[in-house]
Amino acid sequence: MPILLLGWVVQIFLIIHVVRTGRPNWWIWVLFAAPFIGGLAYFVVEILPGSRTERQVGKIGKNIVKSINPDLDLRRRAQELEICGSVDNKRKLAEECLERGMPQDAVALYASTLNGPYKNDPHLIFGLARSHFANTDVAATQRLLSQLQLEHPQFQREEVQLLQARNATYGDDVAAALQQLEAVTAIYSGLEAAFRYGEYLLRQGHNAKASEVLNGLINKAKLFKIQHEEELYWLKQAKRLLASIK
Repeated sequence: MPILLLGWVVQIFLIIHVVRTGRPNWWIWVLFAAPFIGGLAYFVVEILPGSRTERQVGKIGKNIVKSINPDLDLRRRAQELEICGSVDNKRKLAEECLERGMPQDAVALYASTLNGPYKNDPHLIFGLARSHFANTDVAATQRLLSQLQLEHPQFQREEVQLLQARNATYGDDVAAALQQLEAVTAIYSGLEAAFRYGEYLLRQGHNAKASEVLNGLINKAKLFKIQHEEELYWLKQAKRLLASIK
């Protein structure tokens, strides 16, 4: 009984903390819906930040919240857009739609931002291109990427070139797609391009070349002592893919 009572005291304290510090009200719902896990999530996301492990712990907390209610961020972004239909709120909701596998909605949201002073914004154009790519609209993706390269040639050159190469893999010209992937792999600072290249080579039956590219990725990760979480993801995927090659 004392432990149960202590748990409720902690929950009440956290709810009071939400109200007094102006944290989002949906935290109250999380705390009621999952008292222990919700309380832990609130602690690591809202109270603990400031420590040297802030980023890692914060992500863990957010993952816990998403496991409780995977649509929470999507609903929150939609509510924010209802309150204020700003370009930034549309962009945030579009990104959430992309993450949730809703590319058509992301296309509509990003397209609605390209008006007035934002008509030629490279970040929004690239967001729309990524949305069309996720929706496997090859022509629309290529049109927007060509626009970026023409009007904003210095904008995220590696990312634009990588998306263009990936978009080419949806077409019928395998040789052109391989050429583009090889070119972007040579200049891309991260590991993703090499993984995409190796993956496509394997899909086309070029197992020996795929092994060479993937081993090169692994060696690059060792040489530069890669520790960044996103890069470690591509390293893990490369090892998995390499193990599947007979």
